[in-house]
Amino acid sequence: MNNSKWIILFIFVFLYIIGIGGAAWHTYGATDPSKAVPIVESLKIIFIMLGGLGVILPTYLNVWQSIETARLLSDQARQNMLENTFRLLEKWDDNALLGARLFLRELKDKRNSLSSDEIIKIILEKQELRQSVVLLFNYFELIRISIDMKRVDPATIKDVLGEIFIDLCDAFKPWIKSLSTESQKDVKELLDMFRT
Repeated sequence: MNNSKWIILFIFVFLYIIGIGGAAWHTYGATDPSKAVPIVESLKIIFIMLGGLGVILPTYLNVWQSIETARLLSDQARQNMLENTFRLLEKWDDNALLGARLFLRELKDKRNSLSSDEIIKIILEKQELRQSVVLLFNYFELIRISIDMKRVDPATIKDVLGEIFIDLCDAFKPWIKSLSTESQKDVKELLDMFRT
């Protein structure tokens, strides 16, 4: 793109100079020597047209500068989105979420032997586990908000954490049902997003 800018500029200036020469030649031939000096009239035309070139060139370069700036801003926004995505994914390994993640594995192993009430009771009785489960769902709420605000790349998030969140919702279904209607709606929205 950068090379084409200069090629187009060179061709335009070259053709414009030829046009200046043609206009000057025409003015020289068309000027009546009894009313004006042909060379002076030709020089006037040359300087007027050079003034026009002086306006056109900066405008042309500004247009290209705007295009390049827009491309750079778009690249920077994409880079920021990727950085935000990786930072959010790194938080998955946070120790505060570890208790809930370990409990999730345990639930998957004992899924058929624990009732809904037992799952809720275990979460509510163990303060650290409860806090970890809340933090885990807050983490996914942060993901939902980040995707809604277009701060992260949804495809990468879905690819890395989609199945995990679906398993999480399945395992913690009884606990999710004990949450407020608004919280359940948020979880469902995120679950629907991960399933698409």
